[in-house]
Amino acid sequence: MFKDGIYDNVNIHEYHADKEYISSSALKEAQKSLAHFDFYYSKPSERKSHFDFGNCFELALMDAINGTNEFDKFVTIFDEQQRPEQEKTMASGKNKEWKITIFDTDKYIITKTGDESLETMQLMLESCIKDSVINALIKNTDYQKSIFWTDKQTGLKMKTRPDVCKMNKKVIVDIKSTKDASPEKFAKDAANYSYPLQAITQINGCIDSGLMIPEKYFWLAVEKTAPFNAQLYEFKNEDWQLMQDRYEYHLGLIKMAREENKFPGYTQRADNQHGILELELPMWFK
Repeated sequence: MFKDGIYDNVNIHEYHADKEYISSSALKEAQKSLAHFDFYYSKPSERKSHFDFGNCFELALMDAINGTNEFDKFVTIFDEQQRPEQEKTMASGKNKEWKITIFDTDKYIITKTGDESLETMQLMLESCIKDSVINALIKNTDYQKSIFWTDKQTGLKMKTRPDVCKMNKKVIVDIKSTKDASPEKFAKDAANYSYPLQAITQINGCIDSGLMIPEKYFWLAVEKTAPFNAQLYEFKNEDWQLMQDRYEYHLGLIKMAREENKFPGYTQRADNQHGILELELPMWFK
């Protein structure tokens, strides 16, 4: 479907449906095991509501700061109060059919009120808009360029989709909606969800595709619960090489696995020919 290059208007569902190019999501699976990586490509893509909310918020933020009008193009707001049979619950036949017609769309869907809703999003936007540094970073940027390239060392086809590229400043900003944006919790989330591996994939994509050579990388963490704090975190340059080494290591494993058509589980972590792992008891247990 795609060839190496930089695309401005790729539908996110088409981007995720592509199985030829390797994304950071697939790399995260490879970190667990090559069996996880192989299984990732065998299952169909799933659509989850919290991904809808996160992408909706990003569109709304870009509109609010850059004066664009992308939110209305790609988002449908679901409001139960608009159901055809007002006197009945959503369990009624007509109301069910009405809901199906709304959800039968390629657009993102969020609710008008409640958790992860339009109401919540507006409070998140207020926190971002009043922050002058966030405004400066998001202003005059390119949103979600889809980048496809071939890794020079392994020949593997790679893809990435940075949230925000500020070309004139050589900066990437990744937007994360979260329940808790505190330094302690966001650091744990970054480790648990491999944000730095995703970041280094985006950095490599920008460089190898010729888009730009990034000099700074930031995460914008915005709380979707009160008090809706918005906090910028910098991916420290001294950590880039650590993640670059990990990035190259896993690409090497994937290349070898594909060549041999062998995708082992956790035995790949063993330092013996039998694939036996020593159990490391956690410190709290000791």
